[in-house]
Amino acid sequence: MKLKYLVLVIVFLTFYNLSYSQFGKNKVQYEKFEWKFIESKHFDVYFHKGGEYLANYTAFEAEKALLKIQNGLNYKLNTRISIVVFNSHNQFQQNNIISSFLSEGIGGVTQLYKNNIVIPFQGDYEQFYHVIFHELVHGVLNDMFHGGTLQSSMSNGGFFIPSWLNEGLSEYLSYEGMDAHTDMFMRDMAVSENLMPLNRLDGYTQYRAGQTFYWYVADKYGKEKVGDFINRLKIHKNVNAAFESTFKMSFEDFSEKWQKDVKKYFLPDLDLFKDVDDYAVPVAKRKKMKNFYNSAPAISPDGEKMAFISDNAGVLGISVMKIDDNKSIKNLISSFRKQDFEDLNILSPGISWNDKGTKIAISAKAGGEDAIFLVDAESGDYDKLVFGLKSIESVQWSPDGTMLAFSAQSDEKSDIYIYSFVKKKIENITNDLFSDLRPTWSLDSKSIYFISDRTDNLLMDKNKSNFKMWNYNPDNSDIYNISLNEKKIKRITFDPENKKSSISVSIDADKMLFVSDKNG
Repeated sequence: MKLKYLVLVIVFLTFYNLSYSQFGKNKVQYEKFEWKFIESKHFDVYFHKGGEYLANYTAFEAEKALLKIQNGLNYKLNTRISIVVFNSHNQFQQNNIISSFLSEGIGGVTQLYKNNIVIPFQGDYEQFYHVIFHELVHGVLNDMFHGGTLQSSMSNGGFFIPSWLNEGLSEYLSYEGMDAHTDMFMRDMAVSENLMPLNRLDGYTQYRAGQTFYWYVADKYGKEKVGDFINRLKIHKNVNAAFESTFKMSFEDFSEKWQKDVKKYFLPDLDLFKDVDDYAVPVAKRKKMKNFYNSAPAISPDGEKMAFISDNAGVLGISVMKIDDNKSIKNLISSFRKQDFEDLNILSPGISWNDKGTKIAISAKAGGEDAIFLVDAESGDYDKLVFGLKSIESVQWSPDGTMLAFSAQSDEKSDIYIYSFVKKKIENITNDLFSDLRPTWSLDSKSIYFISDRTDNLLMDKNKSNFKMWNYNPDNSDIYNISLNEKKIKRITFDPENKKSSISVSIDADKMLFVSDKNG
C-alpha cells in the first residue's frame, strides 16, 4: 500500500445544527485529527493517529470483499471509493462528514453521491470485517445506480433502491446468505404472526427480512438470480417491472408467496421449542411499565433486587426494582441529561453489583471517551473512573469487591483490563491483537473467563508488528480463562464455529452456563 499524507484540521468543539441531531445530542468534537491515507487498487483509505494498522486491514479486506460483490452482482466498479476509518466509535461520532448524530447502533455510513464510506473499529475484527463488507455493498450499488454524482444519478432517471432491498442485499452478501441472528429474528417474526409484506418493511426489520428475501431467491431460483434481479432493477428502474421481468410475477404476488413460504419454513419450530411463558415468569413487564425497552438485568448479591437498563419517556437509564414487586421501580440515573453520563453502552452494557449490593458499575460515554460509573443503588449518586480508553464495555465487579474487570479497546485491539480499588491501578491482562470480550469472574476472584477469537494463540505474543489480522480468520468464538497471578490463558471450549456469549459460573464452580448458537 502507498502511504500518503493529508493534513485535515477538524475544528475543536464545533457544534452542528441541532436539526440534524437527536434531542440533547449536540455533535461535539473533542479531538483534532490529522489524516493520512493509503492507496490500494480500488480504494483510498484514510486514517488518523494510531490507525495505520486498521487502514491496512480495511484495504486488504475491502479488496477481497469487492471481488465477491462484483461476482455476485455481475458488475464491475467504475470509480475509486474513499473509506474513512476511525479508531473507535466515540471518535467516529465526532466526524464532520456525516451531519447527524451517530448512535452506538450505527456501525458505518456510506454517502450516496460522494460514495464515501465512514466506519469505526469497535474492538471486534469479525464485526469490523462485516461492516467493511456491508458498507462496500452500498458503495457498489451507489456506483451502479447513481454513478457517484448527483448529475449522473439524474441522467440515469434518479431511481432509488428501496431501503429493504439495499440493506437486505448488504446483509445477504456480507454474511454470504443467512446467519444465525437473522434466522432467529425471522423465526420469531413468523411464529408470532408479525411477518409483514415486503412493501411494508421498515426500521430494523428491513435488514433482517431484506436479507431473508435474497436468501429465499438464492435458495429457490439459484444464487445467480440475485445479481440478475439487481441488474434488471437497474434497467427498469421500477420495482414491480423488475419482479415481473425476473420472476414472472408481480411484486405483490411475489410478496404473498414469500410470506407463505417463509412461514412454512419456520412454523414447524412451534413443535420444537417451548414458549418462554411456559417455563418462566415475566419480571419487568413492558406493558405494565408503559415503556419499550428493558434489558441487561443484573441480580443483586442477596437475590432481592434487579438492576437493568430501561427507558423512561424515551430516555434510557438504569433502574432498580425488587424482584418480587415490579411496582417498586426506582429510576437511578438516565443518559442524555448529564454532561458526564451521556450515552449508555446498551449493546454490551455489563451492569454489575458490588459484593455488598450497595453500588452498581456500568460503562457509559463521557465526553470523547468511555468511563466507568459507580452508581449508588439507593440515591443514584455516582463516582466516575476515567482511564483514557476510548471504548469500555462489559464491566464486572469481582465477587470479593476489590476489582473491576472490563473489555476495552485501544486503537487496533481490544483486551481484558482489571482495575484494583486497593492499588488504584489499571492493568491490561490480555495484551495482544485478538478480540477479547465479555469478561466474567471466577467465584474466588482469582481468574477471569472471557470470549475470544484467538483459537490456540495463548501466549499473548501477537502484536501489530509481527501479525497480520488480514491473513487471519476472526470468525471464531471460544471461552478462555486467565489466572491473575500467573497471567496464563487456558482454552475452555473447542467449537469456534459456534458463537458464544453470557458466561455464568455455577455456585459450586463445577459448571459453566453460556449462550451458544450451536443448534443453529
